[in-house]
Amino acid sequence: MSLKIVLYEESEYAKRVETAFSELHREEIELVCFCYKENLLAHLSLHNTDVIVTSETMEFPAEIQEEEIPVLYLSEQRETGKNEVFRYQKFDDLVEEIKRKLKRQNRGTKLLVFTSMQGGSGVTSCALAAALYFKKQGCSAAYLDFSFPGIRHHTDVTEENQYGIPEIPVFLGDFGTPVDTEKAGNILEEVKKEQKWEYLIVDFPMYLDMLTAVFKEKADEVIYVCDGSEEGNRKFREGENLWGDSVRKWILYNKFDERSIQTEANGYAPLGGVMRDVSSDMEKMIEKTASLSVFEPFL
Repeated sequence: MSLKIVLYEESEYAKRVETAFSELHREEIELVCFCYKENLLAHLSLHNTDVIVTSETMEFPAEIQEEEIPVLYLSEQRETGKNEVFRYQKFDDLVEEIKRKLKRQNRGTKLLVFTSMQGGSGVTSCALAAALYFKKQGCSAAYLDFSFPGIRHHTDVTEENQYGIPEIPVFLGDFGTPVDTEKAGNILEEVKKEQKWEYLIVDFPMYLDMLTAVFKEKADEVIYVCDGSEEGNRKFREGENLWGDSVRKWILYNKFDERSIQTEANGYAPLGGVMRDVSSDMEKMIEKTASLSVFEPFL
């Protein structure tokens, strides 16, 4: 992949990057560095570029439209968002991260809803495992918890991660009691519009049936989690038609043991099965599931 990178940054960092670039002699990469806004604008008026890499401390020109030239921001944190790259890494690694982010930037935030009619089927552990899987693949992902309406008072992201997975930001969906469908829809719309995450993983129980229409409208993929038991399959058949045909649907078997039975699931693509070790703690279950390839179809 041939890539023209314009770095707009303070001089000390720009010099370090230029030195690293000159030592590597990467012919497929063109790098131009600027420290002043006027020089940057003059160059862009005469030359095409694939991406501008900068930081929020720089005075970014209002004349540059991010819809026309992709912009990635240098982050002090290793865990980067959708439009960020980690500042302190080897040049080769920086280039590879830039390539990955550019490839995915145009598709927007993908909203995956994990759900079930059956309590205790493992929706939360599967949803968090998916978020962790995407993180391990170099993608940015966040988890949005809609599983307990009305009992929380957080209105935005919480720093506390109760699931022991510090790599994954956790948002709590505070949408009121009684359930406020408009507020729930606005939460989803705002997070998707922000475009910070490549994947937004939603944990949503289908017994909150008044919210199904909201998620059906907003979701890119719906993943129904079933344990394959007689009761679990009966619950699935109760709710399988609630999503209609307007959204892509999958069924994931989070099995307790090999005696579990896969039910007929018309309209649901099979996502595979996970052997659920109920003797493990939550963190170990999530880590184990995230190491599998069941979520690969969503990359």
